[in-house]
Amino acid sequence: MSRVAGLVMRAADFIPRLPHMLFDPRGRIDRKGLLLLAVALLALQAVFAVALATGMMDIHGAPALIIKTTFLWIAIVAASKRLHDLGRSAWWIAIAFVSMIVWGIVAVLAVYPVFGRDMLVPGSAGYVAALALNMVPILAATLWMHFARGETVENRFGPAPDVTGFSMFARRASQSRAAGDMSQAITA
Repeated sequence: MSRVAGLVMRAADFIPRLPHMLFDPRGRIDRKGLLLLAVALLALQAVFAVALATGMMDIHGAPALIIKTTFLWIAIVAASKRLHDLGRSAWWIAIAFVSMIVWGIVAVLAVYPVFGRDMLVPGSAGYVAALALNMVPILAATLWMHFARGETVENRFGPAPDVTGFSMFARRASQSRAAGDMSQAITA
C-alpha cells in the first residue's frame, strides 16, 4: 500500500471520531494528543483573531459568545481526557478552578501592601507582579498536564490512547450488553 493510501485510510478512520475527540469528555488523551489539540486550538484562535483584527469578520454578541464557549468547552474536554489518562477524575478541574480563585485572592493580598492601589493600574509594576503571581499555578498545571506520563494500560476511564493520542471511553459491561440487546432487537 502506498504512503498516500495509508494516510487516506488513517484519515478515514480519524474523521468520524473527531466529534468524540473534541466534544465528549469521556475517554483519554495522551501527551501527544494534548499537544496536537492545543496547537490546533491555538492556530484556530489565531485565525479568528487575525480575521477579526483585519475586519474580514465582524462577530459580536451571541455568535462571539458561541465561538468562545466552544473553544472553552474543547479545552475543558481536553483537560478532562488528559486527567483521565493520568488516572484522575475530571473533578480535579473544579478543584483547580477554586484553588486558582483562592490563590488569586492571596496573591493580590500579598502584592497590595507593597504596591498599594498602583497594582490596579494596567502596565504598572504592581499590576505585572499580581498578574505574574496569578499565572504561577496555571503555568504549573499546564506543564504538569503536558509532561506527566499517563498510564500505559487501560484504566477506569478507558483503554490507553492509540497512535492518534486519543482513546474512546470504555463502556461498562452492562452498557455493552444493553447496546448489544438493542441492536439485536432492531435487526430482528
